[in-house]
Amino acid sequence: MDEMSAKLGSDALLSVLVVEDDRVVAEAIRHIVRAESMQVTLCGTAKEARALFAKQKPDIVILDIQLPDELSYDFAKEIRRDSNALILFLSSRDSVSDKLFGLELGADDYLTKPFNQRELAIRLNNMGRRVLEQRTASNSTNEAEHSIEFANWSFSPELRQLTEKGEMPISLTPLETKVLEVFASNPEKIYTRKDLILLSHGEGKTATARTIDILIMRLRRKLGETPAEPHHIITVSGQGYFFQCP
Repeated sequence: MDEMSAKLGSDALLSVLVVEDDRVVAEAIRHIVRAESMQVTLCGTAKEARALFAKQKPDIVILDIQLPDELSYDFAKEIRRDSNALILFLSSRDSVSDKLFGLELGADDYLTKPFNQRELAIRLNNMGRRVLEQRTASNSTNEAEHSIEFANWSFSPELRQLTEKGEMPISLTPLETKVLEVFASNPEKIYTRKDLILLSHGEGKTATARTIDILIMRLRRKLGETPAEPHHIITVSGQGYFFQCP
């Protein structure tokens, strides 16, 4: 990530908010974040986290679920509703249902405790690259902002926004943006789940077919459709998905 940061200049330094009440764990995370050349702030409660998030507007939030004052699910929903910050749940809750629930809330990644420090560093580095790629696209003076129009919708990949005619813009996560851009740029083309993993996550990532299904579910929800009544994202049994633009 250092090479990309150098291209963007000093403003590229990323900020990370760590919400973790176990001081030993929090300090270990601080060390990892600093080793990735990112700024880091620690806090131990959801109340503190909300205040710091509003003030600092971090790029990434590493979020424990079981906090002293509440479960952090509501805070994660607020982050996803109000900003484009990336969310990494870091929790001792290791069941498949816990992981899927966290992803359904809009988290970008989920890692269980006890965690391997190298694995956390790699995941954090990957998230940082996503943020910097988005900054590069947003700050580029050589590339005009464009939007993709379909039906009553306007989709801006640069702004990560989806807007229905006459309504307020809906924020998209970086992964939702990538998948929708792939679909909307190539309507009627069938993509397998493996295709979508490679296009949205890249080679060698830990995403699964279920991860893609959850992303599709979230996009459908934002487009006001359901699997039973799809208007744009169509399931092809045994193959994958395609996008239609009436």
